[in-house]
Amino acid sequence: VEENLLACSGKGGAIFVIDIFTQASRTVLLEKGERIDALAFLDNNKLVSANVSGKVIVFDIESQVQLCSIDAPFSKITQVVKMPNSNFIALVAKESSYIAIADITKAKIVHSKYIEFQSNINKILLANEKSVIVALENNKIINITLPNTFALRQLLIDNNIEEAYALAEDEL
Repeated sequence: VEENLLACSGKGGAIFVIDIFTQASRTVLLEKGERIDALAFLDNNKLVSANVSGKVIVFDIESQVQLCSIDAPFSKITQVVKMPNSNFIALVAKESSYIAIADITKAKIVHSKYIEFQSNINKILLANEKSVIVALENNKIINITLPNTFALRQLLIDNNIEEAYALAEDEL
């Protein structure tokens, strides 16, 4: 759910986006395909889907256009999580002990095993811009502090040199 939008999918691979307040606006992004087990809004106009074969697709909701497609390093993706830097998403698969990171602007996997655990992952949650909460199959909950490389890269791209320097200094 993103603000007033709800995205859902069925076994046939269709993706529906519904305005939950008016229930009048209904968008169909895919009519058929493989079962989709993971959906995530990147913002009010972008939706990411991941199917059982490991295909990750980013859609522009308004224009109903597929922006990019990425082949994940695993199948049966159960969760897609938006990262602090809006260019990146985290992917988790069923019965997997690691998190993969994809760059949606370059349409590729940048880290196939970004973080690996000793037990399979049940769920991940972006707690804030600096940390991810991971619930493991062995009932452990881990708070992972994200490396500031995402934030540092974004500051440099935005030409915020002073803030980038302060961030790098904090890490030392």
